[in-house]
Amino acid sequence: MNNRYRTIARLRKYPFKDQTQIENCWQHMAEYIYNCLLQYKKYNRHSHPYCEGADTAEKWESILDAMVWTFGEIQNKEKIKALAEMNESDQAAYDEKIRNGLQLFCKYFKCLWD
Repeated sequence: MNNRYRTIARLRKYPFKDQTQIENCWQHMAEYIYNCLLQYKKYNRHSHPYCEGADTAEKWESILDAMVWTFGEIQNKEKIKALAEMNESDQAAYDEKIRNGLQLFCKYFKCLWD
């Protein structure tokens, strides 16, 4: 079976229900990643990865907390609506915290193991 038919079969298995879901694909992905990170955080890990900046268990847990918080905020639809009501300085600080969590996720993606 070639790749085109595999892709079509996968899309049939997990279809988007309407155009709004397609436009908010990032929010669905954030919800999935958030749930995966929560399960990983609750999992009884035996060690932590020795990556740059995460050389102790405490630092690794704080990095995980930042990633979980970030994806929790992104997938929270009510928080996104409230974001429009924030003043510019609060919104800039909030955006910076979100950006930091996403950068941590990119940097430590390969370190999410046990």
